[in-house]
Amino acid sequence: MPGLDSQVLLDVLRTYALYNPEIEYCQGMNYVASFLIMVFKNTEVAFKALTVIVKRFGIADMFNKQLPMIKLFFF
Repeated sequence: MPGLDSQVLLDVLRTYALYNPEIEYCQGMNYVASFLIMVFKNTEVAFKALTVIVKRFGIADMFNKQLPMIKLFFF
């Protein structure tokens, strides 16, 4: 994404992977994280917002290793 340092995005995603070992990283999280970084322009705030979004909206079921919600949506 223009104007977004890829290292900053990588740092947020790696930190989240360590923070939540149940999910770690899944493709698609980069879109959410990069949007949050661009909006907040602060990696700490973006990370905290990512954790809240994943928890509040049940995205953990979308991104965990078995991908149960994605499988449900496809059927």
